[in-house]
Amino acid sequence: MEDNHTRILIVEDNPNHIELMQKALSKHNNNLDIDTTASGEECWAMLGQGAYDAVLLDYTLPKVDGLEVLKRIREKHYQVPVIMVTGWGDERIAVKAMKLGAYDYITKSRDYLLTLPFVVQKTIEQYRVAKEKERLDQEVKETKEYLENLLENANDIIYTLDMDGRIIYVNQKIEEYGIKREKLIGKEFFSLFPEKQSKKRFKDSVMSSRKKNFETVFKDKHGETIYLVVSTSPLKDEYGKVNGISGIARDVTETKKLEQHQHEMEIELMEHHKLSSIGTLVQGIAHNMNSPLTGILGRSQLLEHKLKKQKEKLMKLSREKGIKEIDEILPESDNAIKDTMSINKNVERLAGIIKNMMYKSRQEQTEELQLINICELLKEELAFLEADTFFKYDIIKKYNFDESIPPIKAVYSDFSQSFLNIIRNSLDAMYCSDKKELTVTTRLVGNHIFLDVHDTGVGIKKERLPKIFDPFFTTKPSNSTDGSPTGIGLGLHSCYILLKKYGVKIDVKSKPQDTTFTLKIPYQKLR
Repeated sequence: MEDNHTRILIVEDNPNHIELMQKALSKHNNNLDIDTTASGEECWAMLGQGAYDAVLLDYTLPKVDGLEVLKRIREKHYQVPVIMVTGWGDERIAVKAMKLGAYDYITKSRDYLLTLPFVVQKTIEQYRVAKEKERLDQEVKETKEYLENLLENANDIIYTLDMDGRIIYVNQKIEEYGIKREKLIGKEFFSLFPEKQSKKRFKDSVMSSRKKNFETVFKDKHGETIYLVVSTSPLKDEYGKVNGISGIARDVTETKKLEQHQHEMEIELMEHHKLSSIGTLVQGIAHNMNSPLTGILGRSQLLEHKLKKQKEKLMKLSREKGIKEIDEILPESDNAIKDTMSINKNVERLAGIIKNMMYKSRQEQTEELQLINICELLKEELAFLEADTFFKYDIIKKYNFDESIPPIKAVYSDFSQSFLNIIRNSLDAMYCSDKKELTVTTRLVGNHIFLDVHDTGVGIKKERLPKIFDPFFTTKPSNSTDGSPTGIGLGLHSCYILLKKYGVKIDVKSKPQDTTFTLKIPYQKLR
């Protein structure tokens, strides 16, 4: 016994035997820490206070015998091997002790003191090996359960195939599409996908024993088309021979729908652009489409960057398999989802703008009124502008919002687009300014809500102020080669048209590095 930290507890009521056992053990290993007690009650108390590597338990004790002490040790779940010490000829007691959980036993024969150290040493070593095996088995079990849980709860379809292309395993994600996975086991994987010709090409490629990525589709239980990006990798045995295929199928249906929606919007924008020659109204449509589309592009780029970062962390997770990485990844996934929702929301706004502006005249519009919180709307538009790097990094921003301002009834896109146009006009004015500071303020005065948008731009010359709301009036070029602002003179005109029906008055005061647009919005208490 070479462990310097080995502790032995001797439970014996005969002082002479205690002394002999201590001498025998210490002679074999002088680094032992030996404690003694003469009672079972004290034995339980000592085991509860400290850890021992072995207990030498005599059968004959006062008040309670060794078998009862052993029984209580096991009931209390003390993690220690017990060696039962019995008298000569009491082998039946030893048998009972082994049944109750004793690790070994020794009989007080003439030479038992010679064998005692070796029995103790063997018991401690075997017990440590057994506990280490138990610990490793538990680790293997927990790792197995963790990996199985990871597979089962993954947000992608994970599967394995045999060399005939039949499904051996598929996780529970497949059941979200109304397909019972037990019905898939043994089924040909390629039968899930349409078109025989593409199925053949797909099968030939997958079974070629190389890593592959594919795009394909299948139908869920409702007949809906699900778009998938499928990744496959060969499974190899210990000799490097391919004996199966593993794969991940990621649902990209929502992404496809978004791409399709954006494509449809682009087509719709092109159709509206063809109508530009009929007058100011249609020109306004083209102009108003530009701002939200720019925001959509910015958000899409940010989303792409975030998803790439998420992929890197997922790859790291697959290597390290630590729960800490999962906790770090989930918030980023939530942020990516929020960005996607922002894209959808602004696409919907664009559709609303097109709908409102395309009516034959303002009087013929079917207005969809809703309660609008001016401050919250401004916060959303300013947050949306964070996708613009010039706004995000070059502009000093100051916001003073009166949160007590009550809601008004209006068409949301009328005010959101008007506010965005005025703010963008201020940003354009500061493009070449040394000082770039934007201040947005809301206040409630009497029966009016006031919105002040102040910038430190180049200013508007006095003789041009009466013309700034005229259609097609602008001092900016229609195109640019150096990235400077361009325009066709419809932004402020659109604000005037959209807000006029609400009785909004727009006042402008301007000089170099000091321009303020003030919107005076009538407010009536809602019934």
